[in-house]
Amino acid sequence: MSTDGLTEKKLEQLSKLYRDIVPASPETESFYLEILVSCEGNLEAAVELINDSLGVQRTSETDILCAKGKHEDEAVSPAPKVQKSLNSFIKDPNNKIKSVSEGSLGKISNRAIELFTKEDIETNIKYVSVHKNVLPELLANSLLKKLSQDNDSFTPNQFYLFGKKCTSNHLTKMFSSSEEISAGNIRIYYNSYSLSRIAQYDDDLKMAQLLIEDLVNDCIAQRDLLPYQIRSPNWKGDVVLVNRYYKESNLDWHSDKMTSIGPQPIIASLSLGCSREFRVRKNYPSNSQIYIIRPPHNTLVIMHAGFQEEYRHCVHGHSKNSPLKPHPISGHVRINLTYRCYLRKFLDRCPKCKKCGSPMDLRRAFKDPKTRGQYIWQCSKSYTGQECGGVIRAKFDNDSLTVQNFDEEGSRWLAPDDQEAHSAQDLN
Repeated sequence: MSTDGLTEKKLEQLSKLYRDIVPASPETESFYLEILVSCEGNLEAAVELINDSLGVQRTSETDILCAKGKHEDEAVSPAPKVQKSLNSFIKDPNNKIKSVSEGSLGKISNRAIELFTKEDIETNIKYVSVHKNVLPELLANSLLKKLSQDNDSFTPNQFYLFGKKCTSNHLTKMFSSSEEISAGNIRIYYNSYSLSRIAQYDDDLKMAQLLIEDLVNDCIAQRDLLPYQIRSPNWKGDVVLVNRYYKESNLDWHSDKMTSIGPQPIIASLSLGCSREFRVRKNYPSNSQIYIIRPPHNTLVIMHAGFQEEYRHCVHGHSKNSPLKPHPISGHVRINLTYRCYLRKFLDRCPKCKKCGSPMDLRRAFKDPKTRGQYIWQCSKSYTGQECGGVIRAKFDNDSLTVQNFDEEGSRWLAPDDQEAHSAQDLN
């Protein structure tokens, strides 16, 4: 296909349509031409292919003005990210586009970087994998409809922060396929409270459990294992915490508690309904780069072993000035099913604080490079508005899950690429 006048117009349209995502350059024109060639010159087919690669929805004519801005002279913001997935269309290796993590020399952008493709997400955010369309469409839609309309026992979370009682603006409900857990014979503690009224899985939740268990265990079998993580095929999805987010809902920065799921846990997060902004950043340094992903309906984000130790995440508050595309079934409601594999050892042997007798939370030190990596048990009484300060080192090969005396070395893990901590602790 020659670059005649018609082809040049198509290339110009593609450049205008995506210039807020892919900055104009000779390389940009090169891969647009290759995409057109692969689509036999069909502009609509090329747009559909690029839309799928970038995770956007645009048309060859109507969205050009949206990409340019409301006015012809309005400046378009530079793209926060170039998508590596387009490299599959570029034959010349010298023209391939590098990801943010390549050649960045550790520079941190002062704004969040949005990642669109599976390749970019898994390249830039370690210990994460993304899987679209994980459930059959009918099953995903059935779960979304039931869980977005279920008014039985969905409640907000309540907790204390700096002595002040806080209430979340999203609703939660826990389900389990384990009769011992739903009957209360096995206690699950969260924020110092013993969770009660755990609902039983219905047939749809049981089918989803089997499909997600298979996928997660397959992923575990293909990844490098960390010392404390669960092995395949032992990961189970028999407990799920369902979060229901409305248009005004959000969830602040946090790492999921390891108290009942053990160190280096694997958490599978299924998004249904309206797509929301999910943000991720490393626990250290304090100004670490923020990344944005927007998991579409029926997408599973697996936070693999090491993620909770190294990263924190949030569901970002929706800006009133930006559109939020409703889902045909749930509108602006997002349903998030978070599967955690609860371990009997940690459920039965969760230590009690020696100062006050309250249950303790399992954490990992990360702020000080000299102590980073040490797992500790910390009194959870602060979540009830009272301070205790009880703490003891964790040791996972002891029946008590704690050290026998405070001076004893406990269990620890450092990420292999954490040179700061390795140097501070003279471990190189």
